[in-house]
Amino acid sequence: MIDCVAFDLDGVLIPSGPSFDYFTSTHKITPADFAEFFHGSYEDAMSGRSDLFDILPDALRKWKWTGTTEEFARLWFDSCAIADPDALQIVKTLRDRGIECYLATNQDNRRAAYLDSLPWLTGLFERRFYSCKIGAMKPNKEYFEAITHQAALPPGSILFVDDKISNVEGARRCGWSAEVCTGAADLQRVMAEYFPFA
Repeated sequence: MIDCVAFDLDGVLIPSGPSFDYFTSTHKITPADFAEFFHGSYEDAMSGRSDLFDILPDALRKWKWTGTTEEFARLWFDSCAIADPDALQIVKTLRDRGIECYLATNQDNRRAAYLDSLPWLTGLFERRFYSCKIGAMKPNKEYFEAITHQAALPPGSILFVDDKISNVEGARRCGWSAEVCTGAADLQRVMAEYFPFA
């Protein structure tokens, strides 16, 4: 029996893709530039081993960014802060039916603090599991085991939804139910499978 749903953020509740269009069109920072950063030094920040503002300046110099680190971060965070209202309604429906809803997301320390300032997010998710605070990233088992321990729930009672198959497989290896979702339509389909009222 599923008692809790753990939601990934980017790509599930917040649509991915358009958020970085501004940087590409205005500042010529390409998706390949971001990919190199996110799969490089940024992983240290997501694992809690470094502060974002210690690693971001090197990337900004390479990208020829002329503003401050803080200005870049604010533009970045603001561009990835608008959730799909249909996805949020699904979360609200689950909560109204007594299903616990958690946020389970890989984040650096600075964006985690920013996310915690968003009323729509803190209002929906009382428990937010950020990789930088756990000290481990999805899909590593340490991430899922930490949530299982902190939530004090049997692994089999947690349903996890994420847009990356590697993260879904990592959750399943830890005994969670897990499904790939890439937006509200996928969420609706998966929730209907697990919860008759959804």
